[in-house]
Amino acid sequence: MERTKLRFWVQKKNEIIKDEDILRYFMLFFSTVLDQKPRIFKKKNNSNTKNKLILEFDVKNPTEFKMILSSYSKLLDFFYQNVLQHDITYKPFIRNVEENIRRRIPTKGENWAVIRVQTRPIEEMRNLFENFNLIYPKLFVHAYFEELYDGYLGFFNQEFDMAAIFGDPTNTFAGFEWFDKHGFQLPEDYKKRRINFIFSLLTKKTPAQ
Repeated sequence: MERTKLRFWVQKKNEIIKDEDILRYFMLFFSTVLDQKPRIFKKKNNSNTKNKLILEFDVKNPTEFKMILSSYSKLLDFFYQNVLQHDITYKPFIRNVEENIRRRIPTKGENWAVIRVQTRPIEEMRNLFENFNLIYPKLFVHAYFEELYDGYLGFFNQEFDMAAIFGDPTNTFAGFEWFDKHGFQLPEDYKKRRINFIFSLLTKKTPAQ
């Protein structure tokens, strides 16, 4: 079966930030998802004289990778449909959210970082990033993914927005802590599904629905 290469690099950024400090979010997340370490190397950037730092994963089991992406999308589908989509569930969910989070507006000018994701077309990844675009604005997170012919561009307005999406996936309760810290009220049934999903990452078993 044909292997899939997954590459990440910084397309654009706030100049005071190191590329490795931005890419570490993707390294931690996808190292956990794929259960492997990435290859990290530098390549000449055709647009200027600087070398760009590239994070590359060689996906040895594309079928398993697609299964994991699909499971994550199903988790996000459940979250959107049962918590975010309707006011009757959304309003209680955000009732205690801090005002400084509710009132977040995108920083004018350049984004904190723009990330290039290069890979062959994968329907499951497309579904995942579409879910990100649908869900995170409801969480007052300013990030957006745009599909290209050979991958995606990820726009992150501030580091807060990157950390909200690609937090520590090795910590089962990291996501819960982020929601609790900012006043979001997560339903218990979603918490159980998220724990099942993290368990499936660590054991490579299909999560219970």
